[in-house]
Amino acid sequence: MKRSIVRCATGATTRREALKKLGSLGLISFAPALLSGCGSDDISRVRPSGYRSLSVDASSAAGTIRSLQGVNGPPVPAFLGSANIPPNAGPSFLVANPVLNLLGLDLTAAYKKMGVDIVRTHDIDADGTSDIDGAGINRIFLDWNADPLNPASYNFGPTDRVISGIIQASERVSFNFGRSDLSMVGLHNSAAPPDDFEKYAAIAKQVVLHYNEGWANGFNYGIQYWEIWNEADLIPFWSGTPEQY
Repeated sequence: MKRSIVRCATGATTRREALKKLGSLGLISFAPALLSGCGSDDISRVRPSGYRSLSVDASSAAGTIRSLQGVNGPPVPAFLGSANIPPNAGPSFLVANPVLNLLGLDLTAAYKKMGVDIVRTHDIDADGTSDIDGAGINRIFLDWNADPLNPASYNFGPTDRVISGIIQASERVSFNFGRSDLSMVGLHNSAAPPDDFEKYAAIAKQVVLHYNEGWANGFNYGIQYWEIWNEADLIPFWSGTPEQY
């Protein structure tokens, strides 16, 4: 059996913004139809420049396809129900706010049904959950002047709930050390590098120990993937130099 497949090569930024918008409207499951301008599997039609055709012979096995069922966004939010709605979202957030899972639903069953096997922790919500620092109220290290070795300096609660949900639903975590985009709720995005790289690294170390070695009433999840920042080539997230990064 052979089937021709056309892959869209639209710019990543355009796709990202479109999918964020669809997610905010609860239409993410209809994304293929709504993004039909991205291309078609009908190769008889004239294709825009940048598209390409792939012919797949499904009757011939040539190896194992690596799973691509990872997602950005947790199955369980920091808070269930309406408590997950950012307090500063404004009156039109249901239309304009691209925050994932605004209704605060437990999506564990759906993630398992989809076969999601790894979840990345970035832009989890508009409250900065899983961020080390920044403006989010759920950030892990609340006071930059606090002692990184003191468990009392850390606000692990919201992130603990998210990580636990990921482990239960998909088993693997890709933990991002960086800052979320909070502009959707009117909060200033700090793209500046950390004031003190050594202190930031010390805090990150304790976060790793919390989730992998049980530090500060933590866990032994054995998380393997630790990402340093998000999109460091974009001003919304990093305004420093490549050398600083």
